[in-house]
Amino acid sequence: MRTWVGLVVCVLVFSVLIALEAGRFRVFRVTSESMLPTIAVGDFLLVNAHNPPRLRRGGIVAAHNPRDYDEWLCKRLVGMPYDRIEWPLDGYLYINGERQDREPYVSTDLMETEYPVSWTLGENEYMVLGDNRPASYDSRDFGPVRIENFIGVVVGRYWPISRMRSFRGEKATR
Repeated sequence: MRTWVGLVVCVLVFSVLIALEAGRFRVFRVTSESMLPTIAVGDFLLVNAHNPPRLRRGGIVAAHNPRDYDEWLCKRLVGMPYDRIEWPLDGYLYINGERQDREPYVSTDLMETEYPVSWTLGENEYMVLGDNRPASYDSRDFGPVRIENFIGVVVGRYWPISRMRSFRGEKATR
């Protein structure tokens, strides 16, 4: 039995190395608290760098910062092309006029705002937010992210081993 487990682990490690070498996957180390409690500073993430990325609402994505292409961001995808995204003074996120009462992954449902914010996304434009809304640098600061800025979809955390998990199948907002 031990031999089989060792063999399976070796095959998995070898497969990941081949995928990394082929450019299919990229590895990133998290340097920001913007995705707490889901992802912490120091976590290592595996990103599926399929081009174009297969984006879906509620997924975790890696993207180039629209204001500094050399900086990468890890965020939650909340707005898709042609969506209307709003943050009125009540502090809740609205997508196409529907209040998002419960986003299970955010540190708080309310987002403080000094003035109402609204965006209607265009073709190939997306809205990203950090799960730690009060401490996140995200689309509220730099606006929509264009499709060409996406690096890929975060598929899992592999380090630290005690927090290893897959992010496939994350619950989407509405």
